[in-house]
Amino acid sequence: MPIDCPLPILLRLPSWLGDLVAAEPIARALHGALAAEGRAGALSLAGPEALLPLFEGRFPGSPRLAHRGRGAENLAAFRGHGTALLLTGSLRSAWLAWRAGIPERIGLLRDGRGPLLTRGHRPARAAGRGIPLWPPRPALPRPVGQAYAELLPYLGLSLADAEPRLELSPAAEQACLGRLQSLGLEPGQPYLLASVGGRPGSAKALDADRAAALLGPLGAELGLPLVLTGAPPEAAEVAAVAARLAARGQPPRLAFGAGSSTLPELIGLARSAALFVGTDSGARHVARAAGAPTLALLGPMDGRHSAEHGRRERTLSLGLECQPCGRERCPLSGAAERRCLRGFTPEDLLPAARELLALPRTRPRARGAPGLAPGAGAAPGAP
Repeated sequence: MPIDCPLPILLRLPSWLGDLVAAEPIARALHGALAAEGRAGALSLAGPEALLPLFEGRFPGSPRLAHRGRGAENLAAFRGHGTALLLTGSLRSAWLAWRAGIPERIGLLRDGRGPLLTRGHRPARAAGRGIPLWPPRPALPRPVGQAYAELLPYLGLSLADAEPRLELSPAAEQACLGRLQSLGLEPGQPYLLASVGGRPGSAKALDADRAAALLGPLGAELGLPLVLTGAPPEAAEVAAVAARLAARGQPPRLAFGAGSSTLPELIGLARSAALFVGTDSGARHVARAAGAPTLALLGPMDGRHSAEHGRRERTLSLGLECQPCGRERCPLSGAAERRCLRGFTPEDLLPAARELLALPRTRPRARGAPGLAPGAGAAPGAP
């Protein structure tokens, strides 16, 4: 069934790396449907300049509309589109689509932006633990990828394959092979890829001492060389972890990208890794979508946010009474501060790590598979 909305389509992509990974099936489905009609150019992908390289070499024929940082979108670039599909939750993105005169504006209802949308959708809420009066916790939504998928029926489409899949262009793949060799790794040599994750001080980040105490023994027990990776803003944190590992006699290999090469390099490193270990960070979502067996340590976040992708991933949580708080900064102090991550030991990680290593290795499906099923009828809950 052809897409049922005014063309061209502006797909406003999320501004967070993990959410952008979850949006890949939506972009793949829209591009596949339009490309099948010879109209791939009728889809524009709009998002942060630093994150769009995640889709390098993907979705040929669809223009990119990049902006630098949040709130820096170009209003003129929004004009001329017939439909805006907004995967962001901000009031500003809806206002820009309205201000640009886009006739059809589709998105999730939040932040009071309903009047700016022509079709607003409120995703179902997840059942789960009760929400106490104190400390306050927001109601838990369904996994973000499911919320995005619920928007496609408004365009006459639905998803047959909702699992994010990240791929590399041939040139990027060759560059990543060279990067592995520069780290002293031979093609096909297994290794443990790890990210300490998150901004310094974030409740989702492992501090350097705990990261070294976990990753050093884990790599040694599994018999795998350790490769540490991180985004450029995390360089100081990764260097601190590396210094502590070196002091333990377990110096890791360091893998850093720079500029627009960062995300393709991370995809390549994950595709070749025997196992990825990290916290609930963007790197975790990239690694999983690139095909790496993934072990995620959940601190303040609730695993149901990403529960739809569990076949080659294991998540670990200490199950403390304060989890999940969903906070960026831990409100506790002293020995209790960030204990949801600091409390992990290598022995906690080993069973899940061995289970993942025993799984048969698969690669993401070949490029060009759209993962699309024709929609039928009106969108669920459509106004």
